[in-house]
Amino acid sequence: MTPPRMAPGQRGGSPHPATQQRGGTPRGRGGARGGGAAGRQGGPSVPVASAVEAIGVRRPGLSTAGRASTVRVNACEMNVPDITVYHYDVAIKKTLRAALKMLFIEALQVQYPDVFIKAAVYDGKKNLYTSHRLDFGTGNSRQFNVTMMQGTGMSNFKITITKVREINMEVLSRYVAGQQSWDKNVSTALTALNIVIRMAPSLTYPFQVGSFYSDKIKVPLANTGLEAWQGYFPSVRPTLNRLIINIDISTGVMFKPGSLMETCLEFFTGNRGNNPDRYLRTSGPQALSPMQRHRLQTFLFGLNVEAESAAGVRKKYSIHKLSERDAISTVFTPAGGAQTNVAQYYAQANRPLRHANIICIQTANDAVIPLERCYILPGQLSRAELSLDATRAMVEFATKNPDDQLRAIKTGIQVHFLFY
Repeated sequence: MTPPRMAPGQRGGSPHPATQQRGGTPRGRGGARGGGAAGRQGGPSVPVASAVEAIGVRRPGLSTAGRASTVRVNACEMNVPDITVYHYDVAIKKTLRAALKMLFIEALQVQYPDVFIKAAVYDGKKNLYTSHRLDFGTGNSRQFNVTMMQGTGMSNFKITITKVREINMEVLSRYVAGQQSWDKNVSTALTALNIVIRMAPSLTYPFQVGSFYSDKIKVPLANTGLEAWQGYFPSVRPTLNRLIINIDISTGVMFKPGSLMETCLEFFTGNRGNNPDRYLRTSGPQALSPMQRHRLQTFLFGLNVEAESAAGVRKKYSIHKLSERDAISTVFTPAGGAQTNVAQYYAQANRPLRHANIICIQTANDAVIPLERCYILPGQLSRAELSLDATRAMVEFATKNPDDQLRAIKTGIQVHFLFY
């Protein structure tokens, strides 16, 4: 059986643009980054003639006065690979989330092994790098058709790969030795290395803006339906005569996995065990107001859930909006059947609902699914604005003394960077 769809004239509230769905940037998020790693110091921009080459001033030597001390830093030295890197531009016809783009690029390489003889790395946006020149025949660009299972069906996307430049990684050796100034080739080479060290964990763990998150260390956030996960932010940095990998900690806000109905109750009442028939009704004296439904809809938009159909089959769906009517009032006509409502549909399959008079979720193709049959999948980042109590809990979780921070970084190396 397929999920019921709303009858004409029973549309819910208007969907919101993706940029507004989860609220503003959460307060108290993210950890300090780059501690312990030296960086370049840039001055004000000064126009120069195109014929003049800017050469960085080399440091004349190391300090000779004072007392030598050993300092432990959150970084380790890396060797500059002696290879040529090929930089390509990626154009995907449809607008997709970065995580989904990563999966399509992974599928692209599997489906075209004659082109991707060696694995390529991708930043989730427009840049792809490989140590093997891709064979496009006579041109520098090629369009690929990629097919991948998405949700309940197959999706086909056109992906165009265009060569941008090739860089000999020796430019990094010359740059850190003070033999070359900063230029586009140095910048691209560093970017490629950063993507290399982030590619593998990004296919396994939730990620955002270079940070990766694990549920190994987490805390709930003050009755919000959310929790804070510790994350790790790796980056390649140029220093005097060497490159280093700096590893710092960060913090991400995630949805609690499990019952969607309980998360909705926690969102409104702070208690997952309250009675949904009282707090999530769509009609009657205690019904959700349009403003309350809008707040919850914004909080949940785009969230991926696993839903159980009337036949007991579990499938993955993305929440598009919340229904204005409950399961009893939502009428539809199933394929090859007579008109019924959502509650009757489940009852006829001997899987009756316990809470038929509360809101339901609605997918982008108008499938209506009761809250009590939906389960939040783990590892999903939230962009919801945090309450003051949740922000305090977030800051307390993210603030660590040096010893705790060192232990957290070591955990991050074990969790994410086993391939180093």
